[in-house]
Amino acid sequence: MSIQVLKKTSEAPVEKQAKSDQLTVPLDDNTSGIQTIFDSKSMSDEEKEKNIKQQFKLILMTDKQDIWKKFSIEMFKCLQNYIGNCNSGLEKSLLDYVAFAAEKGYDESHTHDLYWSVRESGLKTKLEQLIKLKVEEEEEQEKKQIEKRQFSETVQKLVCAYQLFMNNNDTERNTNEICMKVLQKDLEIILSKFQQKKEATQKELQQAVITMQTPVKIRDKYGFFHYQINSDLVYGGMIPLFHLNCDPHIGCLQCITVHQPGTQEFHSAVMDSIGEITLKDVQNSRYFSSNFQQNLTKNHKIIDHLSFQIINFANSNPLQSKQHKDANSTLENPSVSYIASVVKMLFNILNQNEWNCSTAQNTPKLLESIGKLAQIKFLEPTMNEKDIDSICRIKYNFLKCMRQIQQFGDDKTLERLTNNFYAHSLVLAIASCGGSSIQNNDVIEQAALNTEKFFTELFLGRNKAHEFFGSQKSLAKISLEQSEEEGGYEEVDAWLKVKNKDFQTRAKYAINAMSNFYEYGKSYYEPVEEDD
Repeated sequence: MSIQVLKKTSEAPVEKQAKSDQLTVPLDDNTSGIQTIFDSKSMSDEEKEKNIKQQFKLILMTDKQDIWKKFSIEMFKCLQNYIGNCNSGLEKSLLDYVAFAAEKGYDESHTHDLYWSVRESGLKTKLEQLIKLKVEEEEEQEKKQIEKRQFSETVQKLVCAYQLFMNNNDTERNTNEICMKVLQKDLEIILSKFQQKKEATQKELQQAVITMQTPVKIRDKYGFFHYQINSDLVYGGMIPLFHLNCDPHIGCLQCITVHQPGTQEFHSAVMDSIGEITLKDVQNSRYFSSNFQQNLTKNHKIIDHLSFQIINFANSNPLQSKQHKDANSTLENPSVSYIASVVKMLFNILNQNEWNCSTAQNTPKLLESIGKLAQIKFLEPTMNEKDIDSICRIKYNFLKCMRQIQQFGDDKTLERLTNNFYAHSLVLAIASCGGSSIQNNDVIEQAALNTEKFFTELFLGRNKAHEFFGSQKSLAKISLEQSEEEGGYEEVDAWLKVKNKDFQTRAKYAINAMSNFYEYGKSYYEPVEEDD
């Protein structure tokens, strides 16, 4: 199979001559294709650019399993050889190849092989040189301008591709600092416009979203982010932008009201960045104190802000919230994906922080609202894939929030959880996934874990260093009744019959806890019957 590369003659326009006068490039060898196009002496740069883009479109249509045959070390050598200084449209067109390989490598878990290919081909060094060069050029150009602007799309692509390629591998320190400078400038420009009651362009918002999402994706996948996040970026950009369109009931003095469509996706990215990059890596960073989480809670009332969003969303119809808008409001109603980011940030705030967990459990109506949203059911086929994914994230992170609250709570916490129908919510969380064609493993396992830990402490109490309370059997009885209303044992027991051993183990722990097996010394390790 081959693609056809258009070649210009002096006798006729390109459009008319293309069919009869063609240069054939083998599709199975994209490296040769790029070399042939760039080395051609009969085509103009415009024609070369058009053909490079045509060949890239064919890569996009390639089957997933065949994509990586095209991105060999030879391909990366070819890209670094012809990409030049990314000045012309022709050179910039090769950035699409680089960005695609980086993004797909992340998505398809080819990052380790890609990293070595990028490094050995010389493309890693080339990207570092280009990032430094283009940022310096644009900073010099900006000195002649009155208004500050974001770095160009070219810089953004270079930075994002470099971060994804490097993931958890060695990176050049100066390049790291430049990458963070690009993100910081994106946020500073948008913040300045919002503070001056001006609208940011959709392109500015979208570019900032992409720049923020890249390190979040790396943090999600590898458990850490390898760049140092400096305090100016957090306190000068992320934290002020967290206060976009605060609920008026909070009376937030730092609120920035923005009557502009499209700010929810941007605000979600800000919350994800604060939670996934800053909060989780705070103890590994020399820039922040160990009290950083509590600082956010006390000085910025972050739990209050998140709680209002969650409570309001739980009291509405979550799946219809996008369609129903307050006629007196010019602000967007929260989408399901936006609330997923709110809940994720709440978990990051609570994670391993006793003071914040205590603040959360004493926030009126928060536990009740968390219980409601943990029970959201899937309504196929009326829901789109994005909403289904968001609901899975909402349920999963809410369950993790409740686990943190119980873990750092006491006997009064167990009473609050029982009064808010926690056991009922746990069973429904399992049932709503198990009965759906979308079976979210993380939600089911987390719900089973929470069930085990909750009923174990209800029946046995807690006896740890500096932590003690006796059994709460009256609460255990109430909670068992709550769970049985939704078929508690049956819902959990159903997961003993699946082939997944992790599910079987987690389900057995949960059933043992609900049955108070531990107190009576019955064996947990009973054989699981196999299906015939």
